[in-house]
Amino acid sequence: MRTYLIGCDLNRARGVPDYPDLIAAIMRIAGGNYWHRLDATWILKSDRRALDICNELVSLIDDDDDLLVIEVTREAAWAESSRHVRMQPPAYVNRETSQSDWSEADT
Repeated sequence: MRTYLIGCDLNRARGVPDYPDLIAAIMRIAGGNYWHRLDATWILKSDRRALDICNELVSLIDDDDDLLVIEVTREAAWAESSRHVRMQPPAYVNRETSQSDWSEADT
């Protein structure tokens, strides 16, 4: 399986429902193997190609939205607020995981 980062620039006005079809499609593609802590960013595992994932999801966003699907193959860094910057990738990027390892409290 490959690891992908999906990033979206979603521009719906406040009060308009979020993107339930897009979120459901991402979770379906991931088969439960996903991480979602940032507003419009997911990390997931899939056997599919980035282009195929993007082609499926693009019909679920609005005309003024943007979508990025990129395979994660290298080192990553992230921060939670300004507390701790971490340089090594999360454990799930480098190993097979069960659904509970990925999605626990991350949706």
